[in-house]
Amino acid sequence: MMPFVLLAQNDMDDIIIALKNGDAQQLAAFFDNKVELSVPGKTSTYNKSQAESVINDFFNNNKIQSFEEKHKGKNNGMEYCIGNAVTSNGIYKTTFFTKLKSNKQLIQTLRFESN
Repeated sequence: MMPFVLLAQNDMDDIIIALKNGDAQQLAAFFDNKVELSVPGKTSTYNKSQAESVINDFFNNNKIQSFEEKHKGKNNGMEYCIGNAVTSNGIYKTTFFTKLKSNKQLIQTLRFESN
């Protein structure tokens, strides 16, 4: 018999897919209960549903055309990704930080900054 290994789903990759799709609901599935969120004109800490609404508005006003991952890493118990969200209104440097909670990487911080 050949042994087999079940591959764990990679939450970071799923978050990047949600960004590429411009799907606020898919992305919000990875939000922690409180999320530090920064989009042009709005920077605050939001609860999960408020954060989803802010991101949904951002995606509606900035149709995502692609997301280009530039760097991923780990620091102080958190994982992070830096990339560029290419939208209908320009390119936004995108950074998010996640923390492992209940065996799932949950977004603690998400930032979209104009280039």
